[in-house]
Amino acid sequence: MLNEWAQKNHRPRPIYEQLRCKGPGPQFKFGVRMSFELGQKKWSETYASPDSYPDATLARGSTAVVALHHLQPTLPLYRVLPPEFRDLWNKVDEEYKKAEAERKAREAAEELERIREKEREAKEPKHTHSIVPIFMTEEARMTIERVLQEMKQRRENMMDIDTLDDVPSPAPAPSAPVAGGIMEDLRRQLAVMGFESSDVQATLSRPGANSNLSDHLDWLMLNVAESKLPAKFGPGKGNLEVIVSAEGRTLARLEELGFARSEVDNLSRMSFEQALPSAYKQHIVTIPADPSHIIPDIFEEEITVLESIYGPDFVMSDDKMTLTIQNVDLPHLGNVTLDFLFGNIEYPAHPPIVILNHEKATPRLRRLILEGAASEGLVLVGSAMVYSLASWVTNNFKDIFHKSQKMDDTSRVRTPHYRKVHMPRGNE
Repeated sequence: MLNEWAQKNHRPRPIYEQLRCKGPGPQFKFGVRMSFELGQKKWSETYASPDSYPDATLARGSTAVVALHHLQPTLPLYRVLPPEFRDLWNKVDEEYKKAEAERKAREAAEELERIREKEREAKEPKHTHSIVPIFMTEEARMTIERVLQEMKQRRENMMDIDTLDDVPSPAPAPSAPVAGGIMEDLRRQLAVMGFESSDVQATLSRPGANSNLSDHLDWLMLNVAESKLPAKFGPGKGNLEVIVSAEGRTLARLEELGFARSEVDNLSRMSFEQALPSAYKQHIVTIPADPSHIIPDIFEEEITVLESIYGPDFVMSDDKMTLTIQNVDLPHLGNVTLDFLFGNIEYPAHPPIVILNHEKATPRLRRLILEGAASEGLVLVGSAMVYSLASWVTNNFKDIFHKSQKMDDTSRVRTPHYRKVHMPRGNE
């Protein structure tokens, strides 16, 4: 999270340094140095956790929590922190609030003293002094006026120079998300087919967009709500131009997410928006939601925090969060996009549905991401978990990607049966 804050605010990556510490057995403690810049002024600050830990990863994470609280003390970031760091955040937050209360008390006392000082000055008698007349020759008077005029002119010239220095340099023009004659041809073709301009722009500007019309049709069929699809692509129209029937299209979209046909055959008469949560609850997260884990206002607070952390890489629309992940440790893939779906999901009593969007994503890779995120989320039920799930995908994406490739190489079955995710015994 600290790295993402630095990236969003165009700061250098945090630099961690191991510090000496005493204690029984191996102990770890880290400091983290953050660089800042304001105009011509540059400086750095170092933050460190007050305690040492037997685990190096936990020590680095605790130091990052201290730095995050210093940088964004008023945001409820504890909502999205892993459980092992929330107590530390609350401890640092209590110390911060105590220090702020003391600071405000000092400022109030100083302000009261200034008011009393002004009152004392107002009560003191005023001394009147007569102005002594000065007599000078006309030549001396003209000399003084000339000198004053020259001083005034120099002062105005200095102000002009300062004003020029303060004029901000023009901001660089934003780059177009998709350009080129080929993409414009695609835009026209999709518009003629009846897709809405906003949906066309979404597929053309997404990460990894190419000039293959079939790829864009696949993306639109997978991501656009059925109610917004053109008539010839919609369900139940009886039109021979429909690419697949309503039933077949729902099943095809579920298979693209890694569900086996035998798992979802009974959902074929539903719309995709209805079928996906049903398949998720039947085959991924099979436990009923616990009403005690549904916390009011947690969703709105989480949105505020995620917008602050990810900036333009985070988009919220209806019941879906879209997050662009820029560092998955596989440079040839570029950025990947995660959709967190909350429709018909009792969040946070259930983990959200996590869908991977990338042109090279296979059904097996999407299923492994979906299962892994669900398993990780079941440990976090009752708390905000989107940031933790996004971090889990980022940290494990390379291994999951290679695992899916090996599984696809050893098995040529297009949609194999997958395992179910069950609640860990400790949370039953």
